[in-house]
Amino acid sequence: MSNLMYLVIGIVVGYVIARVQRNFAARKDSSPAAQNDNSLNQQRAVEHQAHLDKILASFNSGDEITNDKVQALLGVSDTTTGRYLEELEKQGKLQQIGTLGKYVKYRKI
Repeated sequence: MSNLMYLVIGIVVGYVIARVQRNFAARKDSSPAAQNDNSLNQQRAVEHQAHLDKILASFNSGDEITNDKVQALLGVSDTTTGRYLEELEKQGKLQQIGTLGKYVKYRKI
């Protein structure tokens, strides 16, 4: 066989493989599992926002709150509580008072 024949066969095989992969990817994205993942992510986002709202609603302006109090309020881990408080601080809704450990408190702005 000539080199031209090998080139044509290679192009055809490459085209077929690409087409099969594209069809497989399209089916995978529309599968019930992919849709379930999307709804789970949406549910987590709603729960996340509900936790942030609950933290803000738990005290009035000028009051202070600690990581431990938020942890007890939400029933989540210390790390998750820290992330929530840091997020609210970055949003400008809370102000951190103190810098280390149990001496860190947050005040609603």
